[in-house]
Amino acid sequence: MKKLFFTFAFAIASISIFAQAEFTNYVNSMNGYTKGYSNNEIAEMYQYHYGVPQNTLTNLFSGFGNNWGNVALGLELSRVLGIPVPDVLGVYRDGQSNGQAWGVMAKRYGIKPGSPAFHRMKRMMRRSGNTWGGIFDDYGKNKKRDIAKRGGFVLGDDMIYGNNGNGRGNSMMKEKGNGNGNGQGNANQMNGKGKSGNNGKANSNKGKGRDK
Repeated sequence: MKKLFFTFAFAIASISIFAQAEFTNYVNSMNGYTKGYSNNEIAEMYQYHYGVPQNTLTNLFSGFGNNWGNVALGLELSRVLGIPVPDVLGVYRDGQSNGQAWGVMAKRYGIKPGSPAFHRMKRMMRRSGNTWGGIFDDYGKNKKRDIAKRGGFVLGDDMIYGNNGNGRGNSMMKEKGNGNGNGQGNANQMNGKGKSGNNGKANSNKGKGRDK
């Protein structure tokens, strides 16, 4: 019984270690590409590529440890795994609190080394890294923002904010002029449209428009 327990524990640890190494390589590559550009330039590029409003990207930057590589990885994982960005951020912050950071993502969703999901994730990071490398190389030459649309995809509001704009969140991700939905506050997760802050149910600011 004890042997079985240790075998299982080792398998779980291996998932985190393998995934963490892949994630770290991607994040480091993205940070290398963005080095030398202002936060406003990077947020603008990400907006063109992912369809996420700049105000939301700025809040994600804060939530992901002031790291644009983490922001890109979070958005890419949201798409490839079909997980709303607030959930991705919540898992990341859970992992960060116990020293596992991104490694907990693979463990949470059972993405085992060698599995189809693991290889799909690796292909995603390789494709995204190559695409962004070319984008920043060209952007450095002519500063044309629409270059960032190359190979991009637009995340829907349900993926950006989760639960069709209603759900768990915190004041970190509260957007000006968001709708009037209600939700549970959670200090470890983002706030989307009409989500509450840390005090549970709450109404958002007046108006139903999203940030632009």
